[in-house]
Amino acid sequence: MTKYPMTIQGARALEEELKHLKTVMRPKITADIATARELGDLKENAEYHAAREQQGMSEARIRDIEGRLSGAQIIDVTTIPYTGKVFFGTTVEIANVETDETVTYQIVGEDEADLKQGKISVTSPIARALVGKEEGEVVVVQTPGGLMEFEIILRSFKAGANTWQLAQVFWVGGIWMMHFVLLKVLEKLGFASLLVQEVAQYARPLLVGLALVCVLLQLLVLKQTMPFKQMLKDSRGQLLLAALILSSSFFMSREFWPAAQYWLVYSYLAVGMCGLLLVLQPIPGRQTQQ
Repeated sequence: MTKYPMTIQGARALEEELKHLKTVMRPKITADIATARELGDLKENAEYHAAREQQGMSEARIRDIEGRLSGAQIIDVTTIPYTGKVFFGTTVEIANVETDETVTYQIVGEDEADLKQGKISVTSPIARALVGKEEGEVVVVQTPGGLMEFEIILRSFKAGANTWQLAQVFWVGGIWMMHFVLLKVLEKLGFASLLVQEVAQYARPLLVGLALVCVLLQLLVLKQTMPFKQMLKDSRGQLLLAALILSSSFFMSREFWPAAQYWLVYSYLAVGMCGLLLVLQPIPGRQTQQ
């Protein structure tokens, strides 16, 4: 069976539409048909025929979506290594060689294509001319106005990936280095426990504050690679949001509930745990382009 490429965003959009059709529209149409039956003679019952027609279109759309999803090769473009070449899912900017005018497209599956949103089908003439080519190459595209030459300008997120990695090193490394290295070293050097505790109490707000800033930077980097709704479903987005909430609660507790030292330590370590789990996730931009 031939599989057709589809991005994760496109697949999720179809899945959401399918869920809506099955859980909302199907029961509603069934209820409309039952109500229309009660109105009398079905031959002259316009409401009944309208409901049945709507039911037919809805069921046809359900079968269509199920068929498209079953025949789809769902590709997570954020896991494909950056090579400098145009491939499925790439967001590419092309410049008209003659006029220097630029336009940006994302190459997606046939079911996702929407020219108004800058999404073109992988089977379109422009996409076929671009796929496999490298950044800086000039391609010839057959357009309604004739043959035109375009230079490829890929959009990569290398800078964003570096920002992501540096931010992660600073806040995750800082939190765990302080807790498991610095404090242990001070204890072994014979410093008084009260002094060690004072160092910890002084350092924790600084490190959590650093984590808060770094988490916001990482959220901005992640936002470049996916819509906000997808961020909420992505494990990286979930971990960053959890770290953001925990960091905020740390400072709120410190301000309004300073006696809750156990909670401060817990939220501090929980932020660090979110960071450790985040380290195991793919780095957006460094390993991907979109």
